[in-house]
Amino acid sequence: MWWLTPKISWMTTTPPLAGPLGSALPGIENIRDAFLQAFLAAKAASAREAGVTLTIGENTWVPGRLALPVDVTTVLGNLVDNAIDAARTGSNETKVVEAELLQDGSTLHITVADTGDGVAPGFVEHVFTEGKSTKPESGIPGGRGIGMALSRQISRALDGDIRLSSPGNPDAELCGAEFIARLPGVMVKEEAQWVAQN
Repeated sequence: MWWLTPKISWMTTTPPLAGPLGSALPGIENIRDAFLQAFLAAKAASAREAGVTLTIGENTWVPGRLALPVDVTTVLGNLVDNAIDAARTGSNETKVVEAELLQDGSTLHITVADTGDGVAPGFVEHVFTEGKSTKPESGIPGGRGIGMALSRQISRALDGDIRLSSPGNPDAELCGAEFIARLPGVMVKEEAQWVAQN
């Protein structure tokens, strides 16, 4: 009587990551896209190797799928990588980076904050300037200071933007820098079935 067995819709739901990667990143179940889940799980593993904890912000809600995965991961990856480096090298004993993602229709809003030392007042105006970096020269082909400039170019090409919302606030739990990006048109809108299940 196979016709009476309820069908499992494995193509319309994404199970939460299980095992060491999923359990290490609470809140990832609020992100539907498997590619974005895997990307953040890999960043969390990279952060752990650097002695930093990557967390998913409590207001994260991304019920859709990525339409432009390269653009999203370039911007998100640069923000998270820089925040991990800032938290790792910062003077604060707590080494945390928080990434919060919120989908609004086809737009993805990204906020990344850390417990690093923040952006120095004299560097705030250069954060998005190509070729400018707080990191020492390393002989990397192309040099330093490419990531944030590229992230801004991508954001603006999408009619969005990326900005430094706080250079640092010593009184805040996440006392380092906070960046916010708005990426229109990068998401496929949510499917009602997935939203109802979660």
